Amino acid sequence: MVLKYFILIWGIIEVLMGGYVAIRKKLSFLEGVMESIYYIDNKFDISKVKDIKNFSRWIGETVLIEGGLYIFLASASIYFELSNFIVLIFIAIIEVFFFKTIIRGALNFIEE
Repeated sequence: MVLKYFILIWGIIEVLMGGYVAIRKKLSFLEGVMESIYYIDNKFDISKVKDIKNFSRWIGETVLIEGGLYIFLASASIYFELSNFIVLIFIAIIEVFFFKTIIRGALNFIEE
């Protein structure tokens, strides 16, 4: 049960962070996101981003949707009393999907 409440809190944090990044359109959390992507593929660097405002809005919206999914997952798992194993499988699916989405989408904002 603690895991489900932790996921609920994590989802709320991601919604707040995503909304902040989408509204502010600055480099606030983007360095961390770009650095984590850089370890997978060397093409990603914050200095190579063409339009930082649109990129920031896009990242913020993506994180906002991911946080919303976490809140939905936590609420549904508490209400329907899902096992922790199933919840962890859904978390893995959400993370893989959104990480691939961020990597593919970030390529649109990178100057070659």
